[in-house]
Amino acid sequence: MIETPAVLFFLLASGIGLGVVVRAVRRAVFNSERRLAILGVGFITLALWASASYAMGFMTFVTAFGVAHLRQRSTGLFPGDWQIYGLLGLYAAFGIGLVIAIGRVPPERSEAHNKTLLVTSGILTADQVRAELEAAPDILRRYGIEQVVACFGIGSKANIDELWKPHEIHISELLEFAQTGIDRGLFCPAESDLFVTVPDNSTELKFCHESDIHLDSTNDALIGEFAQRWKAQGFSGFHKVGKRWVPFGAA
Repeated sequence: MIETPAVLFFLLASGIGLGVVVRAVRRAVFNSERRLAILGVGFITLALWASASYAMGFMTFVTAFGVAHLRQRSTGLFPGDWQIYGLLGLYAAFGIGLVIAIGRVPPERSEAHNKTLLVTSGILTADQVRAELEAAPDILRRYGIEQVVACFGIGSKANIDELWKPHEIHISELLEFAQTGIDRGLFCPAESDLFVTVPDNSTELKFCHESDIHLDSTNDALIGEFAQRWKAQGFSGFHKVGKRWVPFGAA
């Protein structure tokens, strides 16, 4: 005879495990921008549930084995040691929490961010990237941007403690920050990443390791100024219109 704790365990383990998989896959299907992050969190969540199930399964079957060999078997809706049902309750609560979490982590991008516009300069030389870096602070300040968060990314020779480390700086300090990075081998224009982000994530200017510059912003006037500047210099850049990239000349 299969004891009640074992039956409850199987139902919880399979049901919640399936719930985690279904919810993660469903979110990933309908959120292409964050698909990899969602699937990664789903995998971690499923691994946590598998670990919890392994421990809970061991306790459940030890208890079920003991109940099955009692000389005087207890009867009723919940036969056996009541403590196992308390543990199963905690196990179920943990699983439900994971299912809820997989629906919220990673969080959806804010409505404002979903409405951002994107423009890219096209392939530039290192000197052109330096020139745009020098021009960026004055342009950003015209739109009320004073404080930014800067960090180095792909292509940087920074060690693990410095890579992706955010530095809160005034926009007037951007050139000094970049030059310090160049001097220390942490930043190489057109060969490594330098991110310049407004704290509320409304604007991000990325000097990319692929020899171009990306601007992502909720401010269409700011986007327009950079686009006009790059177009005037003959850069082969693009606007993103919906899901299509439109060359400057066709915009």
